[in-house]
Amino acid sequence: MIIAHACLEILDFRNSTFKFSDSELDFTKDLPVDYVRSIVEKIEKNSSKRVGTFNADSPIASLLKTYDSTNTNFVQFSHDISVLFSDALKKSGVLESKDLLTIEYRKDAGVYLAFVLIDNGEAITHEIFEGNSIQFTKNISILPQTSTKINTFMIVSIPDLNFYSCEKFREIDGIKHKVIEEEVVKATFLPSTNEIFTAVKQVASKLSDESGNDKNEIIANVKSYIENNSDKDTLDVSDLCDKVFDDKNVSNTMKDNLAKRGVTDVLPYEYHLTENKVKNAKIKCDNGVEIVVPNSYLQNNDNVEIRTNSDGTMTIEIKNITKFSPR
Repeated sequence: MIIAHACLEILDFRNSTFKFSDSELDFTKDLPVDYVRSIVEKIEKNSSKRVGTFNADSPIASLLKTYDSTNTNFVQFSHDISVLFSDALKKSGVLESKDLLTIEYRKDAGVYLAFVLIDNGEAITHEIFEGNSIQFTKNISILPQTSTKINTFMIVSIPDLNFYSCEKFREIDGIKHKVIEEEVVKATFLPSTNEIFTAVKQVASKLSDESGNDKNEIIANVKSYIENNSDKDTLDVSDLCDKVFDDKNVSNTMKDNLAKRGVTDVLPYEYHLTENKVKNAKIKCDNGVEIVVPNSYLQNNDNVEIRTNSDGTMTIEIKNITKFSPR
């Protein structure tokens, strides 16, 4: 990955302070390069990002269509993007302190733009005063560590304008909104990888109870199907339902329930974003004990056996192990 350009803008709605940079970040220094690269790597791995298609009246799409990676004044472009973001948040009455990071980067012969809203906040640090007096002091504009979750961003491919978007809900007058997506992006979205996985797992679990199927087996079937199709960049929802439940009526009910949540047809799915959830199964017991085992291991009775005892209690037996270490 090559970070080509980046600007940092201040959007402080708590104090009505808006500062737009008149220069790009200085990439002759390691700190900005490392920080920006870490931010990009983090948002690319976010399983909540959604594929979108711009509507005809999208404000940001109109601006993006004018972008030329070889000719556009990046500082002015970042300023124009910041105005779109700040106007939308201001109109919505958001009282938050944000920095907007605008980035152009190159990866796998592609050119991408990223727009990332970063929370900044207060922190206590030390300061050395005259006479070597060391005291506490408050810094009111601390940016988060790169390990902190980022919940509002866009990644746009140039020039085809294929994009991902992610935004947290903000409550305005008692109603939850995704302000940037509603006012700036204006697009039609497909469910995110995380939304698809969560919906499929929840619906399959509910139907397994209602139909008398073993819930552990059904969830294991869901995960096995996803893992077996991990070489694809899509998930065939209808085929998954047919493979998870043998009963056609239950399978069709699963399709109907998923369709109500927008999970239908063949959807983009980034397997690597949910790989750990798919490969492992967690068994939670009512006594507080939790056991994590590979999903493939759980499906084989030669490895794991769950038995119901005559007194109504259950026994979980883990077989074919040679040693274990408590953690």
